[in-house]
Amino acid sequence: MKTEFTMEEMELEIEVLSHTFDVVRLVDPIANLEHKIIDHRFECNNYVCYDVWGRGHKCDYCVSARCKHDGGRHTKFEFVGDDVYTVVAKPVIVEGRELIMEIVSNVGDKLMMEALGENGFIDKITAYNDTVYRDVLTGCYNRRYLDEQLFVLCSRYKVKSLTVVMVDLDDFKYVNDTFGHNTGDKALIGMVKKLLKVCEENDADFVARYGGDEFVMVLTDKTYSKIEEILSQIDTTLKIDDADYICSFSMGVAYSDNNINVAEDMLALADKNLYMVKNNGKGHYRIEKT
Repeated sequence: MKTEFTMEEMELEIEVLSHTFDVVRLVDPIANLEHKIIDHRFECNNYVCYDVWGRGHKCDYCVSARCKHDGGRHTKFEFVGDDVYTVVAKPVIVEGRELIMEIVSNVGDKLMMEALGENGFIDKITAYNDTVYRDVLTGCYNRRYLDEQLFVLCSRYKVKSLTVVMVDLDDFKYVNDTFGHNTGDKALIGMVKKLLKVCEENDADFVARYGGDEFVMVLTDKTYSKIEEILSQIDTTLKIDDADYICSFSMGVAYSDNNINVAEDMLALADKNLYMVKNNGKGHYRIEKT
């Protein structure tokens, strides 16, 4: 399937596909913008890509961001009121510019929805999305979501700053071995609840499970002093009522406001700072600016 186009070829491709599908468009998921081609020229007058869904915030699961991250072709369902849409996204190159083509179609015949029932259909799709991007135990995002979103954020020129917080439950093996895995699970859930509280004010901020008892909190567009204020106010102690045991968690932090970040470098720096905390008392944080 063709992936490289001249401006004229892409304009014709969109015109032909538009006779069959409801929406055919070019998206830049890094900038969250839609690019239009008018008279053989790109026109991008701040057409925010998620405006097509009538929202004031980015999509929870951005299929174009996923394409941008791994270079593959992906599909998702999108719900708008009573309407259900399929979105097929694939990477394209238009005269050297790397974009994502989204082909959107309204599921108008309702056959799947009638077979499952409208609520049943929506529940099944929502459950599928959750298995792709959610950690089953804690309800926060998973490693796949973290990898995709960090890739996008580290490439996004509009992000004023990026903070990566690597979080680890102290003495997790001891908690599991002494009180059982159920108690260990409760400790992880309690830790994540505290982290999610920090992310409530900004849609772009999130928490994801990195692996085992390690989690990553990502914060955007905050000054260094604000990050220090936020971290200092996090209560890192956890009381596990059924075990009458108090444990803690530690945080290693990487902060950057130079917009030339690499996701792996930010994670490595946060992990290094976490290691230093774990070897110097635990239950607190260490921050380093790149």
